[in-house]
This record gives sequence, C-alpha cells and structure tokens, in this order.
Amino acid sequence: MKKIFMTLAAVGLFFSCSKENAEPQLQPSTQQGQETPAIEAVDPNTPGAIRLSLDADVEPFVVGEGAFVGEDAKQGARATEAIVGGPNINSAISYHITPEADGKVPVLMYFYGAEGIIPVNGRATVTKDGKAVSLSLGVLLNSTSGTLKKFADKKMNGVKLAFIIGHDAQMVNNTSYFTNKGAKLITYKAGQKVTLGGNYIMLKATEIPLKYDAASKSVVPTKAVTLGMQGYLIGARFRNNFPAKMYKYLWDKPSSDPYAADRNGNKYASPKYAEVIDRPPLDIMFRVDNLSATYKTKISYSTSNGEFSVGRDLEQTGANILRQREMTPGFKQGPGKAHGSFERENFLDATSVGAFYVPTGSAPSDTQFSEGEQFVIVYCPNPHDTGSIAYRSPLKLFYDGSPFSQMTGTWKDIGTRNVFHGLANDKNSFIKVQNTPTLPTNNKHEIRRKSADNKFYFVTFTIESNRMDQGSAFWSNNRGKIFPLYDAALKQYKIKK
Repeated sequence: MKKIFMTLAAVGLFFSCSKENAEPQLQPSTQQGQETPAIEAVDPNTPGAIRLSLDADVEPFVVGEGAFVGEDAKQGARATEAIVGGPNINSAISYHITPEADGKVPVLMYFYGAEGIIPVNGRATVTKDGKAVSLSLGVLLNSTSGTLKKFADKKMNGVKLAFIIGHDAQMVNNTSYFTNKGAKLITYKAGQKVTLGGNYIMLKATEIPLKYDAASKSVVPTKAVTLGMQGYLIGARFRNNFPAKMYKYLWDKPSSDPYAADRNGNKYASPKYAEVIDRPPLDIMFRVDNLSATYKTKISYSTSNGEFSVGRDLEQTGANILRQREMTPGFKQGPGKAHGSFERENFLDATSVGAFYVPTGSAPSDTQFSEGEQFVIVYCPNPHDTGSIAYRSPLKLFYDGSPFSQMTGTWKDIGTRNVFHGLANDKNSFIKVQNTPTLPTNNKHEIRRKSADNKFYFVTFTIESNRMDQGSAFWSNNRGKIFPLYDAALKQYKIKK
C-alpha cells in the first residue's frame, strides 16, 4: 500500500493592500454531474464488494516565508483540528485528525473514469495519534450503479480516486456540504497552544490513479499521493505604530473645550506642561467581504480539472448575494460602503470574535509573535474565491484626531511638532488577487500569485497615524456623544481626572 504524504507550503502573497484595484472575475468551473446518489461503503470483507485499501500520513503544517508583510468526540464528527502555537509564525500552525468514539472519521470519496463518476461515503480509521488515516473498505456492485460495474469489469483500469475529510457528516438532499466554523481570535501565550475546534479545515487528495492488486485482492494507488488542505487559511495580525505616549487632557463639561492637565489635574492652555501618559489600545473589529469563510459551501468534484469544487456555485451570484447564501454563524453585516467583487456586497463583521484591543507596539516582528498578541484566524475552503479582509475601529478613542490623541513627534519633513493623531484608514483592507498573465502594477503593495489552494497566509495590518495640525471635525461635531465614551475610557485605563 502506498503512503500519502502531506505538504502545506505557503508560497507568495495573494492579497493587495488597496481598495482601488479591480478584482478579476472567475468563470465557474465545469462540474461533471453525479450519475447516481452517493453509495455507502461496506466492510471490506463483504462478499462481492470492490475492496479499497490505502494509508495516508499527515506531515506537520508548515508556513512558507514571505507571507503577507505590508467538543467531545462522542458528540459527532470532529476530524481535522488546526492548532496554533508559537512564537515563530513559520512553525506556529499544525493540526491533527481527531476521531469519533469508534476511532474513525467520515470520508467522502469520488471514483471516476471515462464511464462517469461515483460518490461513496465511508469512514477512515485515524492512526498515529491523529497524524494519519487508513482506508480499508468495500463497495458493493449494486444495480443502482451501472458505472461502478463498468469500473469493476475493467479491473479499475483508468479509474481514479479523490477523497476529502473534515466535511459535514450529514448529506442534505444527496449533497455534501462544509459548514464554516467562522473567525477565531487567538491570544498568544508562550508555551501554550490553541486548538481551533473540530473540522475547522478540510483535507483532501485528488487524482489518485488506481489499479487492482491481485496479491492483496484490493484496489490500491499506483503511486505516492499528496494529501493537502482544501482551500487556504488566513491569519490577520495587527501592528499598532501609533505613538505609545499621549498628553493628558480633561474637561469641565461636554460643552466646554478639553484642556491640558498635569498629574494633579491642574489646567494649562498648552500641552507643554501636560502629563505624558500611556496611549490606551485601539479597539478592532475584523471584517470579511465575500470570501468563502462567510458562507456554507457545497462540495462536489470536477473531473475536468481534477479539483474539489467547494462553493464555486456561489462565486458569481448576483446582487442579493447575502440572501442567496447560508451565512456562517458569527458574521453580521456591518456599517460602511459596499465593497468587493460586486457592487452590492458589504463587509461582514466577525461578531463571533467581537471587538478586541490592540496596544501600541504590538506585532513588532514579521516572524515572531509577541507575548499577549491577539490575531484572527479564518478558513476559506474555496481557493478561487474573491473578496477582501479588513478591520474597522468602532470607537477610535485616543486615535480619532481629538485633543486626547495629541503627542509631540519628530519627522523629516516638518521637524519636531505637536500634532493630533488620527487613524489613517486609507489602507485598511487586503484584496485577494487572482492569478493573472499580466505583470504587477506600480502599486508596491500588490503581488500576484497562483491559486491559494493548500496555503496559509499571515496578513499584517499596520495601524498608522494620519498626523493633523488641527483636530478632527468629526470629534468636535459629535462631542456630546463622544465625551461619555471618553469618561468611561478614562476610568477603565485609570487615568485620573
């Protein structure tokens, strides 16, 4: 029996840090229809059954260089579990296969050849502490599958196999699906690992040539095969480059202007004498537009290109895109303009993650996690999807260009000056870029690569200041609403009035 070795290499980038680049359109893949309903596998020793036998070893997850700088098993199928550790991001992600109570996991197989395609549901035994699976099962030659009998008559000559694990165990109307588990917020702590729950990703093997082996009386692969991830993972990091310090400001009442204050609360006309205090962290809401992480995906197999088709039927859906999809739990349409591949699409907030806080100086290294760093993991099972990831700050307190954001700094173009620090939002999204024969544009943030299948990407959002000589008009026009928020924030961060 052949071994199936899995390699997961993240090569290159597939997002462009820009809101202006048009996203290329993909044509839906040609999918060959299923001739018969899915067949249930039987015990390999059942008389008259075609017997399949193979082993699949899973290697540790590996993240490639250069990626994006700029439940209880008895309760049901769990299968693949992604695990996040550290501190080196190049070796932070791994996973293992977690069995159900019987030591097995569901597996969806497709046998195909010139005569047609046959889907088969079976179960694989988990071995080697979750690092391998073993398939040993039988398929009966029943009257509902003339294609299967044709395969057997020619002793599987010219027949290939593809299989996938980690999908939903229950079929709906003879169709297999994958229900996305949504975005996950990870807090890095030295020596600790985080498991991302059952069936967080899917593993697959495709285009496996088969032959009948007379010695073992079973069908086996003819060569070594690669078992890899279906689709891709994104890890979104946040680097806060705002000044770590700011001047202390207080106020008498919401209708009056804030004033610079020293440690004892004394009032000054200039921040020159104000107390210098730590800048609180920025509140972040992670957002996704259109990517396959946000909706339930249908699974089929395309013999024309030798790929699992996951969610490809929804790539080109029309204007009412959210209504045409069964959305992933934990995503909700948020505020802001439409954005993405279609005019009427909108960003979805990852409400399952909720707002989290990014302190100044966070994520200082491209290759190492910092203690306490928080980042978001999301899985996209369709490598051909289009869309964006982004963030917004619901409050922007101390990052909004108000007097509470002020700090003195030194720049080459203006020298040393006290300025207001407002959040620069002009580059807060990464747009997925498809493979293209054209050369990259002059936009230095854009690099085009091939399919995102079987890859992991870390994307680093840089939170930067848009320095202003005058305070933000938004703040001054909404001070009645904002002052209560500042009042609560000052108490939260123990800034004494």
